[in-house]
Amino acid sequence: MRKRILFISHTAGFSGAEISLYKLLKGLDPERYIPLVVFPNSGPLAEKVHELGQEFVLHRMPWWIAYGKRTRKHFREVFIRLPERIRFLRTLIRERKIDLVYTNTITVIDGAIASKREGVPHLWHIREHILGHPDLKPYIPMASLSWLADFLSDRIVVPSDSVRKEYARRNGSGKIDVVYNGVDVDRYKPSENPFRGLEFRKRVGVDPSKKLVALIGYFHEVKGQMEFVEAAGIVASKAPDSAFLLVGEGIGNRGYTTAVKRRVEEMGLSERIRFVPFQENVQAVYDAIDICVSASRVESFSNVLCEAMAAGKPVVATRSGGPEELVEEGITGLLVPVGDPDRLSDAILRVLGNGERAAEMGRRGRERVTEHFRQDQYVANIQRIIQEMTG
Repeated sequence: MRKRILFISHTAGFSGAEISLYKLLKGLDPERYIPLVVFPNSGPLAEKVHELGQEFVLHRMPWWIAYGKRTRKHFREVFIRLPERIRFLRTLIRERKIDLVYTNTITVIDGAIASKREGVPHLWHIREHILGHPDLKPYIPMASLSWLADFLSDRIVVPSDSVRKEYARRNGSGKIDVVYNGVDVDRYKPSENPFRGLEFRKRVGVDPSKKLVALIGYFHEVKGQMEFVEAAGIVASKAPDSAFLLVGEGIGNRGYTTAVKRRVEEMGLSERIRFVPFQENVQAVYDAIDICVSASRVESFSNVLCEAMAAGKPVVATRSGGPEELVEEGITGLLVPVGDPDRLSDAILRVLGNGERAAEMGRRGRERVTEHFRQDQYVANIQRIIQEMTG
């Protein structure tokens, strides 16, 4: 008999955590599982779930972890109406005969409480670091949050050992499984057609002869676009043939985006650094660039680095958590301290200055992703845990 799984998503957007959830839903074995997804609002992920032929419902679920600033208004919104939201989910669990509740990210607690009250197994996929994130503000201490996640879950899944350590060292939980995210290695296979990358460069105004360095991600101080710009200024002064991309404009913090653009103008780099909107066809970006950079302050994994490595590109990343498990220092890329534009620029220059080594890093990076970080491995590992929990 097929098992009915209730998936709780904290948003219906389409970035890191939501993309990983979509990959799971897309790869879920339809002969074994019937998914039902709860979204707090409509959005691109809800549309994609509909295209998969899967059912979803909309039900408002404010984050129980404040984003940006703790306020009395947000606290009341989360907790005063919590019993009402729990009743809705408990009714849904009973009426749909749900066998397991799966919560995507730590930011929504409603499904965890509802499953506990109904005696239904709960799998909590905690995808983010709390410590070190400038905007995630719990109302309770980290030790209490970790204990509560453990209490409300039968199993916990995290995307890296760095996230596991953040939670496990505070509650000693043995319920935590590390399951790395994965990418479709065939989708990101380096293109044999050089014109795809050249066409993208033409579209964004980058000379084909330039060495192109990119940071891809939504605009937020946690992603380190400002540090990337500072490093780009140093690289530009030493490598005249270099150019830079910031991909993801229009997604994230508008104020921070404005500040980054202002800094680019102040440094006189407007002709060297291009701001590019989010790209649905990101493969063309990888075909066009020479190096992919992650300058994050804290990162639980990094889907972007994984994609870039699958595309055969050398990477430079900060020692921000997950990337330290993904990138092999000196083999698939280089690792540098967080918040250090000087060290970041030095690493970029080292890769740019040795084309043969850069190509070898790209080749080894694709091999590493193919062996350890494939999408089918990610889906199979999550399904294995669900199977163990549901029998």
